[in-house]
Amino acid sequence: MFKPYVGMKFGSLAEAYDFYNIYSWVLGFSIRNGDNFVNVKDIQTMQEYKFQRSGINKNTIRSTTRCGCKAELRVYLNDCGEWYVKSFKQEHN
Repeated sequence: MFKPYVGMKFGSLAEAYDFYNIYSWVLGFSIRNGDNFVNVKDIQTMQEYKFQRSGINKNTIRSTTRCGCKAELRVYLNDCGEWYVKSFKQEHN
């Protein structure tokens, strides 16, 4: 089975998203956009993808939808315009 690894490169952010989305689908979970970073030149240089239910609920009145899962993929833009994996956590609960 294919899986992301640190140093893996993608031609675009959409390509990175599609790859991780397929990977997560095979393992039985879905993803969402996490944090991102835009530099002073208004260019996005980092994007994080997380498990759809990662994190914790801030409002405990409603039913729990978050589960605290740590699965994530973080990609950065290099000087050549390629996106590369800088961090990959595969711990999915």
